[in-house]
Amino acid sequence: INAAVFPHDEAGQKWLAAHREVVNRLNGVRVRDGDTGTNMLLTMRAAVAVHEEDATMRAALGEALLTGGQWQSAADQFTLAAQLQPDHAKAHQLLGICLARLGRTSEAIASYRRAIELAPDEPAALNSLAWLYATHAEARHRHGAEAVRLAHRACELTDFGDASLLDTLAAAHAEAGQFDQAVQTITRASELADPVADRGFIQRMRDRQTLYEQGRAYRSP
Repeated sequence: INAAVFPHDEAGQKWLAAHREVVNRLNGVRVRDGDTGTNMLLTMRAAVAVHEEDATMRAALGEALLTGGQWQSAADQFTLAAQLQPDHAKAHQLLGICLARLGRTSEAIASYRRAIELAPDEPAALNSLAWLYATHAEARHRHGAEAVRLAHRACELTDFGDASLLDTLAAAHAEAGQFDQAVQTITRASELADPVADRGFIQRMRDRQTLYEQGRAYRSP
């Protein structure tokens, strides 16, 4: 199985590395011939059909669907994974991402909060909720001070060495009206990012930095 099911090879390779045990369990599950990407999803779906009560398998399928932008299908798998294993923090967090992309913001917030309750020191869940609170288009869903708290904790847990988490912290500072700190933080994030692999990400951060320098917060599209 290779990473062709994913839109970016690097993302696919990271997913496969993180789910080596699940992928190994797919050996011997047969599906009809097709292109590699289609076959991977078909294989995973076939495996889930055999292991219907396996939360790990359902969450893994959900991640593959999420990576491919299939938000509703991914949400369905994460929901089932969380029902099968209520303390599956990652399933709750990734469900929140799907729900946010589907415009179901209040449900997304509830999923993120549940993930944080289950794993309070997991940077991904803290970061997801902080980003929503910092950048949501609707004011009723934005909470600058709480976004700063969550994002700062996520950065603490990674020794302030993750560009993506620092990007969120910068957005949170801006939402809280702390624009000097926002500029300083996003500048550091840009310095940490890979100038080749993260070229697009760096440009988006530069665009956000321009907003912060103008005293404006960033809003997610």
